[in-house]
Amino acid sequence: MRFCRMLEQAGMSGNRSRFIVRRIFGEEFRIVKTDPTMARYITLLNKFYAQFQRIGNNCAPVKAI
Repeated sequence: MRFCRMLEQAGMSGNRSRFIVRRIFGEEFRIVKTDPTMARYITLLNKFYAQFQRIGNNCAPVKAI
């Protein structure tokens, strides 16, 4: 039961052998948790930034050559 929890927390539920090797040989072990609400927020923020970038590109003065 504990093994399954650790495997799930590591996000490696599909690759048990890799998980075991990392635990035995002491490789760096990270637990990455993603927050779905944060992902939506970042997506909206990127779209908002892109709008400002388009406005800046349209308003940039064009230099004559």
